[in-house]
Amino acid sequence: MEMKMMARKAQQGFTLIELMIVVAIIGILAAIAIPAYQSYIAKSQASEAFSLNDGLKTPITEFVGESAAGTACSGMDVTGSNLAGKYGDTAISGNTPDCVATYTFTQGQNSGGTISHTFAGSGAWVCAVSGVATGVKCPT
Repeated sequence: MEMKMMARKAQQGFTLIELMIVVAIIGILAAIAIPAYQSYIAKSQASEAFSLNDGLKTPITEFVGESAAGTACSGMDVTGSNLAGKYGDTAISGNTPDCVATYTFTQGQNSGGTISHTFAGSGAWVCAVSGVATGVKCPT
């Protein structure tokens, strides 16, 4: 009977080395997961910019088709288009036929960066990213 009592007392918890191993494993997993998570967040925030700029492609294309060359694109009517987002705003600049929709990040992972779409004529658009987190790229 005494042997059973002694065996129970020997197994009452974890040793310090076992706990340190668990903490080290969690630290390694966190070191891998945190950068991947931050990249994921930056990409998801950038999707807002692509979405808002895509919503302006049709009005810009129509404006370029209806306006004389050299007309300021900033004066076009964008009624019904959403220019404001949670992480920044879109502005229209340039002169026809080279109108540019530029989304500027004011907060979030990509703060200070821009994503722009330039109308290159004949329905073609050129996308450019600048100052955003690594991994944010124009969709193909």
